[in-house]
Amino acid sequence: MIKYNWEKIYREAKGDSVSILTIIHLLTYKRIPASRKDKTYKYFGKSFLGDSFLCNPRQLLVERRNYSNKEAAEYIAVASYRNYFEFMQSGKTTLELLHLPVDTTIVNRNRLLHLKDGLIHFEFEDNAKWRT
Repeated sequence: MIKYNWEKIYREAKGDSVSILTIIHLLTYKRIPASRKDKTYKYFGKSFLGDSFLCNPRQLLVERRNYSNKEAAEYIAVASYRNYFEFMQSGKTTLELLHLPVDTTIVNRNRLLHLKDGLIHFEFEDNAKWRT
């Protein structure tokens, strides 16, 4: 599990989905960049800690070749609206549609997000086989 601040990541990456995924990779694997040419070097040492969370970012990064960078970045963005306290109390990894402050077309066109009974389900979050 990682905790992150979506606003800081989005601002630092200037909205670029590849840069967003690079930052998530850095937060997930916590490795030191090999050199200044390493893609993560630019973001190393900066704090992106926040109240947003991903339960299984490794699986998202492993499976990202099956999805577009934009879909993965939108997944991270939508996940940032979940309540961490509620997750700690109940283990709930879904997001109520009422708490999504952006247009629902993001959810409808993203293969990593599924809408069912007013809840947004995350492909790699609420499936027990992905949990590490």
